[in-house]
Amino acid sequence: MHPEGQRPLTALGIALGVERLLGLRGQPVAPGLYTPEALVDPACAVERMAELGTLRL
Repeated sequence: MHPEGQRPLTALGIALGVERLLGLRGQPVAPGLYTPEALVDPACAVERMAELGTLRL
């Protein structure tokens, strides 16, 4: 949950996926179809959400 609603979390999810596809976090991925869950490291996502100000319930 984020104090400003869903928009910051959606933007973060997009940014994490793009960073991974471009090889900015880990090795670049091969061409193909991917889901965000397959690309983004969960620990990295949680860390970035905490930096963004996400509240834990």
